Amino acid sequence: MPARSLVAGLIFATTVAAQSYPGMITTTNLPAVGSAFDRAGNVYFTGDSDLGISSTPGAAQTGSGGGRCFFNLSGIRPCPDAVIGKFDSSGRQLWATLIGGATTDSGSTIFVDSSAAVYAAGNTGGSFPTSARAAITNSVTSKTWAAKVTADGRAFLYATYLPAIFGSVNSIAVDAYGNAHIGGVTTDNRAAIVKLSADGSLILYLKVFGGPGSGSAPRLAIDGAGNLIVASTTSSPDFPVTTGVVQSHLAGFANVALTKLDPAGNIVFSTFFGGSGSDGVSSLQIDSAGSLYISGETTSLDFPTTPGTFAPQALVPTWGDFPGGFLAKLAPDATRIEFSTYLFSSSYGGSQIALGTAGDIFLAGVSGPGLPVRTSAPLPCLSQSVSQVGANFLARFDQAGRMTDATFLNSTPAVTAVAANEDGSISVLAGAPLFFSWSPAPILDNVRFGGPGWNAPACMTGAIFNSASMIRSDLVAPGELVSLLGSGIGPVQAAIADLAKGAPTNLASVRVLFDGLPAPILYAQSTQVNTQIPFALAARHSINLITGEPLTNVTLEYAGKTFGPFSVALNPFDPALYRLQPNVSTQAAALNQDGTINGPTNPAPRGSVNSLWGTGFGPLRSNCTEGALNPSVPIELVPEATVTALGLILYAGSAPGLACGVEQINMQVPADANPGVFSVAPTITLTEAGVTILSGQTSNVAVIYIK
Repeated sequence: MPARSLVAGLIFATTVAAQSYPGMITTTNLPAVGSAFDRAGNVYFTGDSDLGISSTPGAAQTGSGGGRCFFNLSGIRPCPDAVIGKFDSSGRQLWATLIGGATTDSGSTIFVDSSAAVYAAGNTGGSFPTSARAAITNSVTSKTWAAKVTADGRAFLYATYLPAIFGSVNSIAVDAYGNAHIGGVTTDNRAAIVKLSADGSLILYLKVFGGPGSGSAPRLAIDGAGNLIVASTTSSPDFPVTTGVVQSHLAGFANVALTKLDPAGNIVFSTFFGGSGSDGVSSLQIDSAGSLYISGETTSLDFPTTPGTFAPQALVPTWGDFPGGFLAKLAPDATRIEFSTYLFSSSYGGSQIALGTAGDIFLAGVSGPGLPVRTSAPLPCLSQSVSQVGANFLARFDQAGRMTDATFLNSTPAVTAVAANEDGSISVLAGAPLFFSWSPAPILDNVRFGGPGWNAPACMTGAIFNSASMIRSDLVAPGELVSLLGSGIGPVQAAIADLAKGAPTNLASVRVLFDGLPAPILYAQSTQVNTQIPFALAARHSINLITGEPLTNVTLEYAGKTFGPFSVALNPFDPALYRLQPNVSTQAAALNQDGTINGPTNPAPRGSVNSLWGTGFGPLRSNCTEGALNPSVPIELVPEATVTALGLILYAGSAPGLACGVEQINMQVPADANPGVFSVAPTITLTEAGVTILSGQTSNVAVIYIK
């Protein structure tokens, strides 16, 4: 197969369908990360006093525990105490209390029951102030604690150490009788659960799962009969499982483990759930019928999914290396999968689930370019601050596992909690980990997906994305093919330039300008515009090869509207490789030496030559014509530029007959390479007088197959 047939159209392959976007997001900045909501939309938080939050008058503990601790940067100062508190939905602090002794104490998980009593747990350095009838009043070995606080924060109903087997705690679930189930990880890295009586005076049971080093922090939920559902991650092949469940064996390096315990702590059922890679769980919910909802992250290309869902086949975002996340619903007895789907998300997967009153399933997580936002999305555009990690999103699924709504969110830190509100809106709390006072301030987004007839204003993400990787480019290269993303930035029906005739600088009324210099438009559509960085910018700015400065200002014009400007720095290169099926797999757009497409069923022989394609690989000996096709004669990169990879590079330069801006890399497969999957991520080096002055690797990884 000729290269032209393989690669032509790849620069248009990551387009997103045009939509109209109604909806609403209200954002509130909070002074601390929360992880629980009540029905009124109040937010509950725990952490430590280094958050900078003071106790309120009349709180259960208003003063420091009295310890003095050494801190590297600030010398000796009071040891931080754990803090527990409550905000209303507007971010107004209602109350806060300290809890701690003469050593370092911190809170890590929180729960609020139907009476607004608050349960918290965390870590301690010792000397923790326990209540008189605590289950464990004194300990010199325990590292964790639990407490229950009145609804107004004025009194501790109990405070106790937890068993010394715990190294950390991360989750709490409380049954109808006020018994607290607390999940965590043991000192030898196994998932564990302790159940406390309602008054905190008794340990009702303690359960540990799997072998040493095999577990992760569990997620907890309680059904209507008081049974506890435990979702964790395990790499233990001898994790206890029961008969008749959906998966009786460990299928990969690590799978989700789902276990149901009766009120006495006996196993009702236990099952693995996952594929041949590594799977983890982030969130667990249970509905009134006892059905189980789990979400998390996966690297498995064979994760168990069901047909008819949002994504029954693996999705590997162009900007990622793995499928990312999953959402699944299992029967109450874990004997069947009701639905299971991949998510279009980053490696963080689906972070949190909330269940709506109408059977809706709301899921928040981290995603990036290509997320299929729906017509109801209140925020269809990525934030300008989007990084390679991505941005937060919220999606709604129906009971068949089909996505019905999706939107980006204003916040960029990882999501910590989601709640379905009585008025039909969704509250999403995002924030960095609790214990780092330098972390970005958390954000509370209240989201309502819109209805017909409301049209969101057009928007554009203030960033440039490499067209091969769809990763944000902070340094762009003259000649590189790039994408601009947004909503309403082009026509609903895509317009595609005929490169054989030359791409115009005005396509379907879309123009892109770099410092006022029009660029060729290769593709124009409502959500994505593909263009080429003008070569003239290099001469105009005399690029400093070391810093990549100065900046160039970018604007987009469409239908009488101007988007931008925003600034991006110039660099000699910003390389990335094209994949054969963007947003499906990491398989490279590559040809074997005999001209056939490289793939798992057609691998390249060791020692043979493999051809790959990319963009942004640096200056050529002579420039091609922007917006047109490369000459039929190959043009190498400038002598100062060298491309290296795990295989010997025989050629690096223009891709003859393909779009100007597409480069070709011919690599000899190492003769001693192991058969199987071979990751390719070339490095570009610029030298001057034999001295390396600039070096960088492709922003993405693509794979070829070797026999």
